[in-house]
Amino acid sequence: MKCPVHSWWPFTKRNEELKITFMSLLPNMTHAYPPVLARDIKPGWIDASMKLQETRSTEYSTRHRGTMTGTHKCSGIASFIQKGWILTSWHDFVIETNGDGMSFRARYPIPNLPLFGEHAIGQFSPDVYADFPQTGLPPNTLKTVLKVHIPWLFDAPAGWGLLMCPLEYIKEDRFTSATGILNPRITQQLHPILYWHVLKGQTLIKAGTPLCRLIPIRVDDNWKTEIRDITTEERDFYESHRLYSNLHYQRKHGLLSKIYNSVKSK
Repeated sequence: MKCPVHSWWPFTKRNEELKITFMSLLPNMTHAYPPVLARDIKPGWIDASMKLQETRSTEYSTRHRGTMTGTHKCSGIASFIQKGWILTSWHDFVIETNGDGMSFRARYPIPNLPLFGEHAIGQFSPDVYADFPQTGLPPNTLKTVLKVHIPWLFDAPAGWGLLMCPLEYIKEDRFTSATGILNPRITQQLHPILYWHVLKGQTLIKAGTPLCRLIPIRVDDNWKTEIRDITTEERDFYESHRLYSNLHYQRKHGLLSKIYNSVKSK
């Protein structure tokens, strides 16, 4: 007997290509506020960092016998901000807080939004979260956590899911997205969870505002660990790879990958 779920839900098989699929519950959302490729969003500080390095690198080298590396060339930051997709708000909404550190009120342009009605912004109260510890969050964080309902579902290949995480390295201090792993075999919903940082006042979040980041991640891995000293060959490669990474004002990721793949394939 054919499983009724498989007759309508697009589960992928292990031998299919690695592809994340986003499905809208509302018509024409694909043209309005779809998930955005993270690499298409360029933070303003990148151009400022490049300009600073171009104007100060010679001076820094003369004084300090070294090279000033711009933040935009940090391999960890540059790789991270280009990974995955950005989920945005699909409508305007206002969050109003009264200073008690607990409660909020949400307002929308129309009284009943499609799919979610008056509950487009849900919540997790402190008692549900067991008065969760706020390690790493600023003191001005509402103890009630917001849940932003959006009309997007997703599917992923077998063994894969999505890491939902905050919008690091952008200018946003009104809220912070919670971090979690979404496994489509358990849930296909994509509802950003937000820690709110405006304890008193009205805050307008416009449609199209980035809310969180989604990065593909393995959900069924069983990694082995190896810990050892570096070999002579590995040290030589590390030094040459680092040299090529610093020959340009803008780091050449394609060139570095080409060198790495060429050496590692031998």
